[in-house]
Amino acid sequence: MDDSRAGRATQAFREGVTLWKVHKDRHGAVEKLSLCLSLVPGVPEALYNRALILAELGEDDRAVQDLRALEASGSPLAQQLATLFDVHAQATVSIGVKKLRDGAVAEAVELFTRASVFAPDNPVPYNNRGLALRAAGDDVAALKDLDTAVQLGWQGEHYLFDTAGPADE
Repeated sequence: MDDSRAGRATQAFREGVTLWKVHKDRHGAVEKLSLCLSLVPGVPEALYNRALILAELGEDDRAVQDLRALEASGSPLAQQLATLFDVHAQATVSIGVKKLRDGAVAEAVELFTRASVFAPDNPVPYNNRGLALRAAGDDVAALKDLDTAVQLGWQGEHYLFDTAGPADE
């Protein structure tokens, strides 16, 4: 790789981080970090930061794609990002539980869906989304989610579950 390409990638990375941190321009930051990655594919710091920004923007699938790319590269940033995404999923589940209790079923379903993207091997978002879908009257989708929760290791009754344990109903 020539020095001018590496230099442009470094400049794009710096501009992206500045747009995000200083100017709160998430879309512009994603654009610059994507430019960095097009110039020098696989830059761990660019993948890490872009994934965080994409998660903030609600572009969960793209954020997780960046996590998978980091994991494939063997970067130590992958474990750090995976931990952040797990915490994010837990917080999202807690918010979803509150929304469901408040009767905002559609919002709860969306939040449990987001949590399942960030923690696809965790049965809790699927269990809770199944219960929310059941409350919405979508029994077919509810049963599919409850079955997925069981396949992922859910044991026992299907009740609303918060990150700290069973939620009071």
